[in-house]
Amino acid sequence: MKFSKIASIAIGLGMLSSPVLAGTINLYQTINLNQFLNDQNPTISGSFDLSTALSGIADASDMTNVSARIIAYGYSTVDNIRTETYGDYYFLGSEVRQTFPGASYTESYSCGFSTCYRTIIVLPRYARDDFYARDHDIRNIDNVIDEMMVEIGSTTYTDTVDAHRTNYRYTRLRESVSGTNGGGYTYLYADERTTTDQYFGRLYLNQDISGLIASSIDFTQDILNWSMSAPLGQFQAQQINLQLSFNTATIAANIPEPGMAYLFGIGFAFMGWRARKSSGTELRGGK
Repeated sequence: MKFSKIASIAIGLGMLSSPVLAGTINLYQTINLNQFLNDQNPTISGSFDLSTALSGIADASDMTNVSARIIAYGYSTVDNIRTETYGDYYFLGSEVRQTFPGASYTESYSCGFSTCYRTIIVLPRYARDDFYARDHDIRNIDNVIDEMMVEIGSTTYTDTVDAHRTNYRYTRLRESVSGTNGGGYTYLYADERTTTDQYFGRLYLNQDISGLIASSIDFTQDILNWSMSAPLGQFQAQQINLQLSFNTATIAANIPEPGMAYLFGIGFAFMGWRARKSSGTELRGGK
């Protein structure tokens, strides 16, 4: 083989042995949950499949510029405890009302050989109405601040419900009435006192886990394990997401080091040049 060909092969090997940049790997993975977590079902777990993103990567040392974020959603509904209690009736008072306004009229009658007249007066009539009431206490209470916890590796992140509703309402309602117009009525009322104190609302985690994801990945299976739990209260787990981005670089296999191959190529080229020069000198001397 000519020295020029050998030189070109050697120089080519030197060029091919440069690092080959694999570029940036991006992964976005969503897991839909739709599970209710409470004290009967406090924890669920799973894993993100990273096999595509980690293809050809042996361990965390092959990953640079790692950026990772975990996003989890849930919703806590009102876990309401409703109680109703009634007290005894108590007397509120009475009211006297006129049932007949009264009247007067003239009546004639015979008195001897003449007619006499007299005025008849009818007195007004009255009735007494009695009023009673009792307390009716209604309490709608959910005073547990529901919490969602997500665990990645040995690190946990939490979020609590973001809404609190509290109010008090008073209403007097007539329950019944009995009696007659002339004899008087008895009215029964309930003083309804409604107290509301409830925690509920959205649960949301958006957490940067760039610093721990490389140490949390199971490179033997190319997965990232996670768990979600309800340490306090209850909620509907809806979704968990992983956003992952990193750079990686690989070196072409079974090719000499760039410096050595390149030097070999230069050496072969120089030897070829020297050989051709010597050959030309001999030919000129022989003429």
